[in-house]
Amino acid sequence: MKNSTQPPPRSRRSSCSESIDRFSPGRDGFTLVEIPVVVMIIGMLATMSLPSIRKAGDVAKMNTYVNDLRVFSGAFNQYAQINGKWPEMQSSGQDFPDDMSGHLANSSWTRVSPIGGSYTWDRDVLQNGRTIAAAISLEDDPTHPLSVNTTHLQEIDAKLDDGDLTTGLFWSGLRKLSH
Repeated sequence: MKNSTQPPPRSRRSSCSESIDRFSPGRDGFTLVEIPVVVMIIGMLATMSLPSIRKAGDVAKMNTYVNDLRVFSGAFNQYAQINGKWPEMQSSGQDFPDDMSGHLANSSWTRVSPIGGSYTWDRDVLQNGRTIAAAISLEDDPTHPLSVNTTHLQEIDAKLDDGDLTTGLFWSGLRKLSH
């Protein structure tokens, strides 16, 4: 009769031979050919998704810019309704109009716009042969250049106005002050 307290017999295999068996054919794992194929597929998927990611970022910036224009426009219109006139221009159009402090936060106005450039306040602007009494403009800034093209501007115009950059309330063009 065997004594039940004896340890089971030891395997004659060493731990080295066990690790070799794990990588022998027929076992789970990746081969050196499969790894580059997987990396290549992941790279192709990432490359295909980049345009979508960029487009989503552009749309978010344009939506933020449209929202800024609506907020600014509402604040300037509220000022004009209360005071019967538009705020005065400052020495630089980028300066925050003094009279607007109760209607609009200075930090919103003076920050870089989501699409680059700086917000400006103009009065009596000559645009395409037409004088505009009051305008919120976006001025290209060398430290924060505009990051939009004509297609982006047309998309912004479609959200705000009629989609045509030469008519309506949202125009594209160079600013020419009449004073």
